[in-house]
Order: sequence, then C-alpha cells, then structure tokens
Amino acid sequence: IDIYELINNTIIKAYNKDKIEQIREISYNILKYNINTTKFYINLLDNILKNVRIRDKNKYKIIKLFSESQYNFTISYRQTIVLESFLINLYFLIKDNHPQCLV
Repeated sequence: IDIYELINNTIIKAYNKDKIEQIREISYNILKYNINTTKFYINLLDNILKNVRIRDKNKYKIIKLFSESQYNFTISYRQTIVLESFLINLYFLIKDNHPQCLV
C-alpha cells in the first residue's frame, strides 16, 4: 500500500466515523510531509469515482469541487486552509447526498 492509499483510507475512516476534527490534522500532515498534492488529488478522485454508490450527478459536483480546489491550491499561499476546506466540503457533499456511500 502506498502513501496515497494510506491517506485515502484515513480520510474515508474519518468520514465514516464523522470525525471532522481529524481533517485538519490530515491536511496539515499532507503538507508537513511534502506529499505530492497533485497525486493525492488524482488518487482520491479516482477512489471516489470508482464508488458505485455515488450517483453520476453527485460525481459531477465532486469533480467540480476537485478542480476548483486544485486551482485554488496552486495559486494560494494558504495551502493548508485550501486543502482543509476542500476535504470538509467533500465530506459534506458526499454525506448530504448519500450518508452511507463510503462505507
């Protein structure tokens, strides 16, 4: 298992247990350990899009959220806030549309 899968699994566990407070720690650690954020975004998006429980309409919203966040991340000097905001918005987008879709 590579680092990106480990991060994805940690995020999904936090989402499933409704532990939003862990998101700040995860986003901080991604930047602290100099994880390639482009690969992180690609890997996370790939895992989410493979989930058959998420409807296509919601997948389009998720893709839009990813693209906006990736853009904001590259132009911002406050990358921690952008990444944390992205992960929290992703959580609410997934949970609001289908509460059990990541289980």
